[in-house]
Amino acid sequence: MRKSIFAISLSFNLLATAYAVANPLSLFVEQCLQFDAKTQIAIPTVWQSSTAYSSATQSVSLNELIEFESSLLSLNNLNDRNNYYRQLTQKTEYQQNLLMCQVHLADELSWLLNQIDPQLLQADKTRLKLSQSDKSYYWLLTSIQQLKNAQLNVDGKSLLHGLQTSIEHYLRQQYLFDASAECALDTSSESTKKSIHNLSISTTAQNIARYLVLQPKASCRQQAWIAYQGRAKEVNQTSLLSIHKIKTIQAQQNGFIHSADFQLKNSELTFNQLTLFLNSQTKNINIAPWNLPQALKTLPKVEVKIQNTAHFIETAFKQFSLFNLYFEQIPSSTPPLIFIAFGIKKDC
Repeated sequence: MRKSIFAISLSFNLLATAYAVANPLSLFVEQCLQFDAKTQIAIPTVWQSSTAYSSATQSVSLNELIEFESSLLSLNNLNDRNNYYRQLTQKTEYQQNLLMCQVHLADELSWLLNQIDPQLLQADKTRLKLSQSDKSYYWLLTSIQQLKNAQLNVDGKSLLHGLQTSIEHYLRQQYLFDASAECALDTSSESTKKSIHNLSISTTAQNIARYLVLQPKASCRQQAWIAYQGRAKEVNQTSLLSIHKIKTIQAQQNGFIHSADFQLKNSELTFNQLTLFLNSQTKNINIAPWNLPQALKTLPKVEVKIQNTAHFIETAFKQFSLFNLYFEQIPSSTPPLIFIAFGIKKDC
């Protein structure tokens, strides 16, 4: 019987979801918990650890790779939907049930990866790297290998999920910005009255953004912005330190000093490529973050030109090529739709 991290997770009332009034979220959780990797994912036979000795000279076929990739979509789709719902729901009971879904999917993924022999996977990865016809599946095998390397043990995985959920929970809470009398908004004008109607100065993104736009005093805007950025800092500090410890131990067990080095290795990006990307995404505009809404408010309106889809995609491909990403367009009978397959381009 598969060892599950449910046994060491927090106890939740699953029946409340299973028999709840039908709604998309409760139905999704029930579907998620019924997912079984053993019956729903087609693991190539030649990779399975139980057949390692008998299949050491065999290679995975293209049909097996296609079937394996197709069946993985069910797991990926469930994971994507779970992340989507977790961002939307605020209710504690739903958050708990979505955490159960996340834990279950982690169990199934862990079981799946444990069925794959790392040496056989590496052998096929090396072959696909040199292959001209099946090279597009090199990225699939690379992803599986990265997932295997990043797996935590049962206790660590359960603890990590619990810590992450705890942090997200506290970040969603309301934390009041204790504004002094001098930082109170002037309600003398009708437009300001309308803008701040029913506005409590609580550190939610929407309220803080409105306050930063309406508040003329830079010192008050700074206080509000810092209150928002530092919300739940104290209550989450212990959890953040625990996550850092888990990640550091994992990196050291894989031969790296820092978690950042371990993640960079798994991403197949070089330090220079990462630096290039970060530099391309940042620019010093010499404006304090709490003054950005005021600065944006004074800027003139700019007309946005409609981008041609083909030109936009072509430009994106050129940018991605800096990171050794290549794309293949799949022919389609409907010209407006463009389907793209992508992977890591390696020099042979």
